[in-house]
Amino acid sequence: VLYLVDLSSYMLRAYHAIGPLASPSGEPTHVVHGTVSMLERLLRERRPELFAVPMDSGRETFRKQIFDGYKAHWPPAPDDLRSQMARCEAVIRGFNVPVLEGDAGVSHPRPGIEGEAEIPERAVRECTFAHASPRQIPRARAVWTTGPFTSTA
Repeated sequence: VLYLVDLSSYMLRAYHAIGPLASPSGEPTHVVHGTVSMLERLLRERRPELFAVPMDSGRETFRKQIFDGYKAHWPPAPDDLRSQMARCEAVIRGFNVPVLEGDAGVSHPRPGIEGEAEIPERAVRECTFAHASPRQIPRARAVWTTGPFTSTA
């Protein structure tokens, strides 16, 4: 089974679910703590054979090229969340978890795709690669997760 983890979803969930925690120096840590806890639970309980994290690289996406106002109404991420996002990504890379950067042009033929959009597209490609027909994809063995509960693709 291939597990594709939406790290942004994990981080946002941890940010809103866990009260503020900080290191002795005052650096916020609750997002990192919650995200790592959810990832550890996933690995411990599900024992995925294959595991990867699709991510954005921060470059302009194809959606922004199509519609200039894409995400224009979104408020900026709070400072305490933004600082921990980089730390969570460092933890993922430090554990040598494969990172699929959709807009790098290597893992996806369409440059500019965002991490969360990479999840279903990658699941479909992996299922297709495993010779599953489009009708079989709902039963194929690729899973994406945005938390302790998973969705099959």
